[in-house]
Parts: sequence; structure tokens; C-alpha cells
Amino acid sequence: MIFHEYVAKGSVRGRDGTSISNVADNLHDVTREVSSRCRSGTYRFTTYRQRLLLKGAGKAPRELSIPSVRDRITLRAYAELLTATFPESAGKLPQTAVAQVAAEVATGKLNAYVRIDVKNFYPTVNHDILLAELGTKIKKKEVLRVVRRAVATPTAPDRSPRPRALLTSGVPQGLSISNPLAEIYMRPVDKTMGAIPGISYHRFVDDILILCDHVDAQVVDEVCRKALKAVHLDAHPKESSGKSEVGNVADGFGYLGYVFSSTIVSVRHASVVRLESHLASIHATWRQDLARNVQPEIAFQRFLWNRNLAITGCIFQGTATGWIQYYRQLDDYSLLKRLDVTVNRLAMRYGVPEHPRPKTFMRAYWIIRHPRSRSTRYIPNFDRYELAQMAEELKNTGTNLVGMSDQQVEDAFYRMVSRAVRDLERDIGDVS
Repeated sequence: MIFHEYVAKGSVRGRDGTSISNVADNLHDVTREVSSRCRSGTYRFTTYRQRLLLKGAGKAPRELSIPSVRDRITLRAYAELLTATFPESAGKLPQTAVAQVAAEVATGKLNAYVRIDVKNFYPTVNHDILLAELGTKIKKKEVLRVVRRAVATPTAPDRSPRPRALLTSGVPQGLSISNPLAEIYMRPVDKTMGAIPGISYHRFVDDILILCDHVDAQVVDEVCRKALKAVHLDAHPKESSGKSEVGNVADGFGYLGYVFSSTIVSVRHASVVRLESHLASIHATWRQDLARNVQPEIAFQRFLWNRNLAITGCIFQGTATGWIQYYRQLDDYSLLKRLDVTVNRLAMRYGVPEHPRPKTFMRAYWIIRHPRSRSTRYIPNFDRYELAQMAEELKNTGTNLVGMSDQQVEDAFYRMVSRAVRDLERDIGDVS
């Protein structure tokens, strides 16, 4: 059931303040009401709660929209309807796109690239064009009406007045339907570019890369920009801080946080620096915990847990998360060795005991690339943890389990891992 699989384990609340437990206690009535209103096309969404996600110095934050618990159930049901009706709207992992680009570059057949990034993609999606595209396969007006309300519902911070006006353009980010709708909206662009012979077209959401012959590069760039204009989207101008550009493959280019050349696949410098900063902060936090009189053994166990997690990443809620998990398509082994040296130098600088030895980026990389050849226990899969393992991790890192029920232990472990996963996601940063 959607509630138990996608909503029950969450902890983020919407603007209405309704808790997950409250909905769970009245789940039958809630789902019956949701179903009735969706079938009649009269379902209305609560104003989404605003959450701002920092993207770095000099960049405007990204606005995420947090729906209420009831709306989360509804939106997930519609997300499943969309992906069932438009299978291509399920999208693909960025690593899949990167692997395809790397394979194409390795052939050496195409010597130029065109990179195009859309300006303010999600906020500028035209609702009429989106609904027309949905209408090519979805004929029930009630379904289209609810989808329109979902994207028209405004987002606002806590304690601010509820906006009265509905949105006339844009798709709120952070909803379970956001990515499927983005993929559906870009179908006309994909169709136009996919019909051009002699090119290799790749797109991840609004980040487009086209490999082609250098004599065709300028024309391909113009065709793609016109296709975007046809759906009311504007691309960044060429040479705009790496957002959009035309160049030679031999000179190297960036895409989705990776750096490609004719000989190697590596990672952009900013992402490496971000990871190294996170590793340094983990060491510094350990020393700060000791200074705050946290029990030495608990402080050390927290440190080991966070350090190893930053190195190997993890599996959580069916998703591989972490720096090395995201950049598993690289083949720049010197970078992995450099990162392992960085970990050892930080350990020496902060006086970390030699044992146990830290996990390594190099070994984690090889286990990810060749999962059958080594123990998969090296990289934690939190989805497979039994209650006893959860309790042990919590106890080691300082959680008092006295008086806690099994469900409370599971919830506490989920919250701990969720916080850690958010840190791992920040290591990767904004890849577009």
C-alpha cells in the first residue's frame, strides 16, 4: 500500500501540521476520501510548505515543496499512474546517462559536443503545454484536473499567510510527480533531437548533452534551442559559466558533475573539494565532541560511523547514496588514491588512533563496480538491517534505548540514517 511503502517512514510535515501517526490512525477514512475526490476530480491540495536548499555561494537557493501527509499519498498514486501511462517518464539514473556518454566518447567517432542547460526549468514549465502533452494518453478530465491543481498549488513558508492565487506556470520541486511531469514535458524536445541523424543525444531532466561532428555543432545547437523555445523554455546562452557551451571533445567537457576527455572520466574539482571538506568536518566534530565531554568511546564510534559512511556511501530506501556511489562511472584511479591519502592525512592531523583502519575509496569503488567479487558487507545496506543491528548502531553512537519499543528503535534508526544521507547528498552537490 502506498502509505506504508512511501509515506509511513517519513518525518517531514506539511504546512497543515498533521502528523503521520494521526493519518495512520484514520487511514481508512483518509484513503476513502482521497479516492472519492480524485475520482470526481474535486481533490484540492493544501499549500505546500517551503524548504530552501542551498546550492552554494552566489547561487539562489532551490525551493522544495513539502506536501501534507494526505497530499503525499495522493501525489504518489498519481506518480504511479503517470509512469504506468508514460513509461519513459520514470526517467533514468544519472549514472546511466554518464555510462552512455562515456561509451560514446570512447568510440572516438564524434569529435564535438553541445551542452545546453535550461534557465529555471521547473518554475517555467507551461501548464497548458504540460496538460496537452498529458492529454495525448490520458483522456479522463478528472485526472487532468487533479494534476493541474497539483502543479498550481502554491508553496509558502511556515507561519506566512496562505497564498490565494494559484500558479499559472511551473512544477513545484520535491513532489513525487515532479520528475515524471518533467520527463513528459520534455517529450517533444526528445522527439525532435532523436530524429537528427549522426548525433548522440543525452538528457537528464533539463541538462542536455549532444555529441556530434564539429561541422554540425552550431546547427545542432540552434535546432535544440528552437525545440526548447517551442515548449516555452529558454536555454542559457553559450559560454555562460559552463552552463551551455559548444566545444571539442578532445578539450574535455563536464556533464552531470563528471569531467570527460578522450582518455579518462573524472570528477569536477568543486565536488572533490566538497567531499574533502566534509571529511575534515567529520574529524573536527570528533575533537569537538571530546572537548564537550562526550564519552570518548561514544564520540569515537560516532566518528567511525560517519567517516566510513562518507567513504563508502550506503544503500537506503532502495537507493545507492554517497559520493563514490554517484561517481562510480569514473576511471580516474589517481583521484581515488588521492582521496585515500587525504583520509590518512586527516587522521594524522587530528590524532585518530591507527585502529581500526579507515575504509578506502579504492576498495569501495571496486566493490561497487564488481559486486560479486568481494563482500558486499563493506558497504552498508540499511534496508536489510534487523532490529538488533539497528539497536546496536544506535547504542554505539550514544542513543539511550531504555524504555523504547521496537517501533521507536526503528524510527530512531531511520532518523539517524536519514540525517546522514542528507550529508552524503550534499557531498555531491548540484550536478547540473
